[in-house]
Amino acid sequence: MILNIININKSNLQKPFCKKLLLWKSTLINSSYEINTQHKRNISTNLWDIEYSKQSEKCTKELKLVYLGNQLPPIETKTVTPLDILRANSKNLLKASSNETNLLSNSIKEYSIEDEFNKYNIFPVISGVFWDLNKPIDVNGEIRFLSYENLSDRDEILKTLWRSSAFLLSAGVHNTLSEKVLIYNNRVLDHNLSDNNVLHGGGFYTEFYSFIPEKQSDIYAILNSDEYISTNEEQIIKKIELICNLPQNTHRFLNKSQSLAVWKEYEKFCSKNDEISFLTVNYDLAIKLTKDNPFAQYLITQKAKRNIDTFKFYRLGNYIGYSDGPIFTKPNILKNKLGLKLSSSHFLIESDDSSPLVNPEKFSTLEPTLNRIYGISLLSKEAIQEFSSHQSEMAKNDHRIIGKDQSLFMMHTLAPGSPFFLTNGTRIVNRILALMRNKYSEYGFEEVITPQIYLKSLWETSGHWENYKKDMFGVVDAYTESKGDSLLEGGGCCSGGHGNDDGISGLKPMNCPGHCLIFASKVRSYRDLPLRLADLSPLHRNEPVGSLSGLTRVRRFHQDDGHIFCSYNDIQEEIYKQLQMLDDVYSIFKFRDYSLCLSTRPLDHYIGDEAQWNEAESMLKSALDKTGKKWTENKGDGAFYGPKIDIHVKDVFGRNHQTATIQLDFQLPKRFKLKFTNKNGNIEEPVIIHRAVLGSVERMLAILSEHYKGKWPFWASPRQALVVPILPKASKNGAEDTSDSDRDIVINYAKEVHNSLRGGNFSKSSRREDSQISSLKVPNHLSSSQQDKLISELLKARMENYKFFVDLDSSLGSTKLGRVVKDARLSRYNYLIAVGIEEAKKGLVNVRAFNGLEIGTVSLSELQQKFIEMMDNFD
Repeated sequence: MILNIININKSNLQKPFCKKLLLWKSTLINSSYEINTQHKRNISTNLWDIEYSKQSEKCTKELKLVYLGNQLPPIETKTVTPLDILRANSKNLLKASSNETNLLSNSIKEYSIEDEFNKYNIFPVISGVFWDLNKPIDVNGEIRFLSYENLSDRDEILKTLWRSSAFLLSAGVHNTLSEKVLIYNNRVLDHNLSDNNVLHGGGFYTEFYSFIPEKQSDIYAILNSDEYISTNEEQIIKKIELICNLPQNTHRFLNKSQSLAVWKEYEKFCSKNDEISFLTVNYDLAIKLTKDNPFAQYLITQKAKRNIDTFKFYRLGNYIGYSDGPIFTKPNILKNKLGLKLSSSHFLIESDDSSPLVNPEKFSTLEPTLNRIYGISLLSKEAIQEFSSHQSEMAKNDHRIIGKDQSLFMMHTLAPGSPFFLTNGTRIVNRILALMRNKYSEYGFEEVITPQIYLKSLWETSGHWENYKKDMFGVVDAYTESKGDSLLEGGGCCSGGHGNDDGISGLKPMNCPGHCLIFASKVRSYRDLPLRLADLSPLHRNEPVGSLSGLTRVRRFHQDDGHIFCSYNDIQEEIYKQLQMLDDVYSIFKFRDYSLCLSTRPLDHYIGDEAQWNEAESMLKSALDKTGKKWTENKGDGAFYGPKIDIHVKDVFGRNHQTATIQLDFQLPKRFKLKFTNKNGNIEEPVIIHRAVLGSVERMLAILSEHYKGKWPFWASPRQALVVPILPKASKNGAEDTSDSDRDIVINYAKEVHNSLRGGNFSKSSRREDSQISSLKVPNHLSSSQQDKLISELLKARMENYKFFVDLDSSLGSTKLGRVVKDARLSRYNYLIAVGIEEAKKGLVNVRAFNGLEIGTVSLSELQQKFIEMMDNFD
């Protein structure tokens, strides 16, 4: 009431009395905020206490536990711990009958709680809840024990460890930032284990919104607005949008010192080791427990939309937070941790009815508004130290660092998610594309180039507009958008009104619809099949800015996209050929270890009949068996339109990367009404096989950069060799040992070597009997001059296919050789080619290998031939 009557006009703002009133008003608002915040916190804790008491009263006095499939004798509640049961089992005491309850209870007390089982990281789980080994049991259910030494249990233990740490970190954020924070989400990150059990990836983050103290009143006004008092999803989202759309200086992004303060609070929790209590509640109570936090409420509404009707809340001190659970209830086990990074992120709204093509801010904030703190926890200090060391090694070989050091690519804020490939990066990309084009030819693909922009009706036909439009870039007709603008009227194809689809088009996120149009462009018969189309044109996907990362997550990329239109009977053979092609390419990349996984028919949501799916899956299994490689099956994980094979490669660090996919598609042929005439003159529907070997060129370049640790193999290297002239030395009295003409000879010869390797002049062989040169199959009946000429022509024809990336030392011998060698090594040249006066006179080159096969001193012709052979063999 008081706040509403204190209104100060701008004209009176400078009066001393009004200034005091303004200060008083601000103080009252902030005081009111703090009082209300404390009141809300009390409401949440009171709700918790009431519900916790209710659920505790329901606890049984006599436990009914199942262990190893057997019903244990009744045990009085809170008299036995999981450790007691584990020890009793080891002493064969669990075979007692129900009449021997007292004997069992008394017997297990004979053994000390301090036990060797702790050495093996044994974790009890009772009815899906992780239990402390020494905590008395007061719930019914099945008890089982997980061991970190058991690889089948390790994944579950790690995820629980990280889920628990994320909750503890959220509690640290809450305690550190107090009323100036709204916790949103905790997330466990994906991980994998290499063959030597080295952990890759993994960990956790907590995500939250924070604001500066001066803006408390603005946030409070939104949270307590009578206009948005309802707790339905629409009102919750509206509150979040109002908060996120406040001026950018409202949002607070943590710095390093503030992040360290949060981790200090985390460590205090671990030291105190207070037990974390938990409740399972229904939707209504979950919304009430998060009444003052629309971010948490939004998370709960999204879970509810996925048919989740119970929610786990955990409490540590005054902090009450939601987590999927289960988590460890004793924080001490979480003490071995490592803070990884601090970042900002966008708040994303999973909207079903709004399109990013029309209103982007409806599904994502335009600017980052949230904080993320990343970390990892493990079970021992030694494990953390090993992980940290391995992370440091991988960080040094991050593709973004390699890309910058080697001038491979750059990014720019004016084109987010769209890489600029620089000269060296373009060289590598062109080598990879040349490899793929050769494989296309070898495996019967025809390369096509398809449009970038299609009208909305195409995407409606393909189903992308319904299921994928939020990930697409829209193109709105400029004439429709800006009628009457003289700069646009009468413009080119991007501006003049076309009158179709309301002027809305979409940049293609994938090539398959365009390839369907090619197939449908004329009448097809069985003689046209299999029709194999390949496409390397760029694709665009509207990834959120906050998720963009180097070359691994981009908006513009090139996929080695292939689509095979074939009959049903051709599926097995075509799949096998694609697996062969994939193996060819991965062998060249030196991916010696990759896995194949078949994903089969979903249990409920799929198109086509079950018999058709079963037969198709049988064909895929036969094709996989034919490769002779091990493969696994992921039942029920296929796409609704067909089964698929996913391929994961393992890099030099042991990390798994999903790259290739081979996917059957029964849906698109139906959507586009594709038909062909079979041998019997009947009309059939083709099957489409989607195929990508690289995944995307950009992402594969990132993977290869790190896989090779920046040391590119000769065939793909953007800097294959550096030619360095070694000039004659001057004598002590200043007079040269040789004439200036010798220096000119060396420099000119260095230029000749440089030009010849880059596809210019070609050396005549002075050693035609050499086996390397004779591999060019020069007829012996020709004269020497004829042989020289033919060798030169053959070399030139082959080298024209390669044109080696060879540079000439720009100092032309004026820089000390040691410095030149060091710079060449750091620049990742594969070879240094040194030429002095002796080499110039004899037509030789002295080749030093930095990253490649040893060559030594050879003739220029031999070097040309060796370089060609390395290209041919992908060395």
